[in-house]
Amino acid sequence: MAEKKVRGIPWMTKIDSWYQFSDGLYPGWHPGQSVIHNESKNIQDSGGFVSIEDEKWWCDASSTTGSWNVPNLFNSTGVSTHMENGRRHNSCYFIGGYTSSSNFTNSNSSYYFGEHQSSMVRNAIGFAVQSNCAGSHSDKGGDSQAYLEKVGMFYSDSNRKRWCLLANQKVAGDINLNSEYPDQSNKYYCYRLSSSNIAKVKDNNLVLMGMAFQFVHGAKSMARDSQCNLFNLRILVGDGTGLVNNQITNRILIADKPDRRLDEYLSNHAMDITADV
Repeated sequence: MAEKKVRGIPWMTKIDSWYQFSDGLYPGWHPGQSVIHNESKNIQDSGGFVSIEDEKWWCDASSTTGSWNVPNLFNSTGVSTHMENGRRHNSCYFIGGYTSSSNFTNSNSSYYFGEHQSSMVRNAIGFAVQSNCAGSHSDKGGDSQAYLEKVGMFYSDSNRKRWCLLANQKVAGDINLNSEYPDQSNKYYCYRLSSSNIAKVKDNNLVLMGMAFQFVHGAKSMARDSQCNLFNLRILVGDGTGLVNNQITNRILIADKPDRRLDEYLSNHAMDITADV
């Protein structure tokens, strides 16, 4: 199993404590594990936004940190968005299979190709991630900082059609999306899809292909640094809204390495199994 780099994801479990991100307190996860292919796009659009399956992603300015090394999003190294700005901007990052292609944002309705890669995790319904605004001018509270505003999840269905669903329902965490950091300490988010979208993931047998992150870069009257950092990302899986704490978990989703091809999944290659714990 170690050679295959198998990922264990607790079923129907929420993260409601900072300490559940590591040290085995979130069963099945270990530091450095990932489920998303290492591709990313740092988006900027002259019109101010791009549309992905009818959802607008605002990105009128580009982060100076370039492309993300996606595996670092799943460990303590983390990833960042940064700019020196004298007025408010939005930045966006898309990660996962296909996102590095120029075609990913060219069409509001798009299809994956058979060679696009992922771990093919099914029933992905949310995320948890640790975060701070270190590197911002206002890292102790204030307007000249960056913060996470919106998170989406990209899927493929059995026809390779791309889906984009928002994880906008708070499950736990000591900060809300679209909120400034009150101080320089580390925070965490834990959000899931809406109830209707969780049903869509289940009923349409959607597999996780990637994620979208939209940030606000606030500003003062003079150009100052604004930065937001994300690290130790975790994916939540399940087929309903009744998420439980880690001590109640009774099933683990075992996901394959994050570079399986979509055509393997569509030809019924075994991608994941469940195991009792």
